[in-house]
Amino acid sequence: MDELIHKFTHTIEMPWILAGVRPTGKRVEISVIVVVQFEDEKIAGERIYWDQASVLAQIGLIDAGKLPATRMEASRKVIECLAGTIQLLDQTADCVKLIDKLRKANG
Repeated sequence: MDELIHKFTHTIEMPWILAGVRPTGKRVEISVIVVVQFEDEKIAGERIYWDQASVLAQIGLIDAGKLPATRMEASRKVIECLAGTIQLLDQTADCVKLIDKLRKANG
């Protein structure tokens, strides 16, 4: 599984995400989740998830105020969450190093 932020400007036709929608020139930023299934060390399947309502709101096809679409804020929340997680992991690693150092010092 992987989580990423997909950013693009809608300047070309994109049938995989905006089938039948002519280019709008609008900027889009969304969180994408990719789940890959392996069998015998080979890729057996892949599923990709994103918030289509957020994409449609960002290009102006639906009103985000009337639907639970979150526009670019959703992907930015993911980035903030990941940054917080990385900071927590760094702090945990520092604590582990300190504990190891204390154990060695105390024999």
